[in-house]
Amino acid sequence: MAADGTATTNLAFADNGLPFVAETVTVTDEMIESDREKLKAFLVAEIRGWTDAVNDPEEGARLAYEVYGADLDLDPEKTVAGAMAQNELIVSPDTETNGLFTISQELQDSTIESLAGAGIDLEASDLFDLSLLAEVYEENPDLVDYAG
Repeated sequence: MAADGTATTNLAFADNGLPFVAETVTVTDEMIESDREKLKAFLVAEIRGWTDAVNDPEEGARLAYEVYGADLDLDPEKTVAGAMAQNELIVSPDTETNGLFTISQELQDSTIESLAGAGIDLEASDLFDLSLLAEVYEENPDLVDYAG
């Protein structure tokens, strides 16, 4: 719509009293225990992919409309705009300091509070296990500075 000249507004839930974590990798405790190395390899690949997307959204968009989605008749201008917009959602001051996909204790706590407001009572440890991500960054410290 914005590309067509229509004024748009992004109404982020977190900016309007409903903070919660989104775009998570969700797995079972059993999978963490039995496939830990596979999950860590997945996280490394995701971080590298997002690093490329953040640092060169135009190239990511080009790959989408010329290569992987060549048969989808994607509009290059809109695809670039989408790539730029998604980067604004994935990057935060916390990720700039601690690396992509990190979730601050404050954000974990506010997510738990939001869920409690809906009658869902959990502890942060019931919902979040960042041990794999911590191991990934310990083993690959270069990945933390994704913005170079």
